[in-house]
Amino acid sequence: MELTQQYYGNDGGFNKDRDENSLHHALDAAIVATSRPSQQKVSEYFKQHEEMCKQALKKMNIRFPTPWKGFVRELRTRLIQDPEKMKELVTINNLYEDDSNFREQVKPIFPSWMPKRSVKGQIHESTLRSNKGETEEGYTLAVTKTKLEKIPFDKQTGHFPMYRKEDDMKTYNAIRERYLEYEGNVQKAFAEPLYKPSKNISKAPIIRSVKIEEKKSLYVSVKESDKTIAYNASIARTDVYQDVNTKKYYLLPVYVADIKQGGNRPNRFITALKPYKSWIQKDDQHQYRFSLFPNDLVYLQLKKSKKTKIAKNKTVDWQKGYFYFKGVDSATGAISIIKNDHSFNDRTGGVQSLLVFDKYNITPIGDLQKVQKELAYGL
Repeated sequence: MELTQQYYGNDGGFNKDRDENSLHHALDAAIVATSRPSQQKVSEYFKQHEEMCKQALKKMNIRFPTPWKGFVRELRTRLIQDPEKMKELVTINNLYEDDSNFREQVKPIFPSWMPKRSVKGQIHESTLRSNKGETEEGYTLAVTKTKLEKIPFDKQTGHFPMYRKEDDMKTYNAIRERYLEYEGNVQKAFAEPLYKPSKNISKAPIIRSVKIEEKKSLYVSVKESDKTIAYNASIARTDVYQDVNTKKYYLLPVYVADIKQGGNRPNRFITALKPYKSWIQKDDQHQYRFSLFPNDLVYLQLKKSKKTKIAKNKTVDWQKGYFYFKGVDSATGAISIIKNDHSFNDRTGGVQSLLVFDKYNITPIGDLQKVQKELAYGL
């Protein structure tokens, strides 16, 4: 069957670039589904191909057999994603003239992807950290013992968030200077031992790691007794609400830990660049719309057109369309999406400014059904 697909691709002029989009799956499926009736002709073609070269077959007008006349032209037309352009070519190529209703309703191929709705994974990340209290902004100050090559340096300045660095500026400066000396190559910079600055270098200890601090909004308590914490592993689903008055959309992340550990149901919406305690709290004015899992289909409409890079020196302008949901950034509220044909990825700048934010289901025969009233999931 791979040979059949290969010959259709070569003779039909189809683009099978798997990185460009996901339409090659539809192309493969169409060829597989239609080639069985012409299996005998295909076998005869390959027998002839073994005896004569391909160019000789072409000169004799012996072509790779197709299921019906105009099959390649029809399939190439149906792979076009622009609805208007596709319908124009349907008319030009005189397709479906015996079925006017189908001809009017025909739409571009819509690749479907299975949503990942199972709750799997760890409750929290494996790295354990220490809770050093709350910052003035309301974040939790998490401190982690970190090897030198794992330090999150600023690539331009070499600065890094060392915990209580003011108490040991000599160590801080020694690490930073070594990093800058090797122009940001951490593997080379710390391949040789780095000693703590001392008057007697022979007795100076080797600096192997330092404590790195980070402001964090959400975490899982591992040991309450000594304030050991770990970061949440992943978001299991994202619940979408809408303000009944302002019509703005809000996102409520539900983590794997929330589901597996039970307890209180999450009730705060992501508020960009704010600690969890400052997130907007859900109340009666917020109406539940639906829940999103990875690969759920959504329809979005922005207030204005957006330019997105899809390849080197190539961009696309879009304002609305169908996308598959990939995830949400709990720090900013931006959602990651991928075009329904997988031709490009993007991120929205939050969801409150969206004009339209709907969820769709795809039936087994490929029809799109807008989700009207979805029952809220429990924990």
